[in-house]
Amino acid sequence: MQQINVFEALFGKQGEVLVESLDSDLKFCTGVFKNGMFEKRIHTIGEFVRQVNATEIPYLNTECQPAFKMLLPKIPGGMLNALEVFYTYVSNTVKSEVAAQIFWDTVNQDYVLHVPIQQVTGSTVRYDRKNGMFVDPRYVCVCNSHSHNTFGRYYS
Repeated sequence: MQQINVFEALFGKQGEVLVESLDSDLKFCTGVFKNGMFEKRIHTIGEFVRQVNATEIPYLNTECQPAFKMLLPKIPGGMLNALEVFYTYVSNTVKSEVAAQIFWDTVNQDYVLHVPIQQVTGSTVRYDRKNGMFVDPRYVCVCNSHSHNTFGRYYS
């Protein structure tokens, strides 16, 4: 009788499941630890580790924690400063929110600051994510941000 690896049948050779480890170079890996199940995904941007399930497994010894490891260079400080200046300018002159993205150009190996065509108000911003750089495989969205006009700074 032939044995079937169910995980491999579902996901091919892109991922694997390990016990008390996420030590894998595959695209994704699930690890079972004392404090639950964690998943590591390797993406162009970096390695992301998130907790999938918080079930305590008393017979295991090793715990895991959510984490992120950037695989790209740091976003240039000047680009982040330019975003702040742009957001402040729009808030002061147009009195609205506005959105911008930072993409990684996989061909030129550099960051690109992008401001899409958008509809804005004092409390909302809308733009098309189904065209242009958002769907071009050459570009990877690393930072998707928007201003809050007169609202405070917080994650939204």
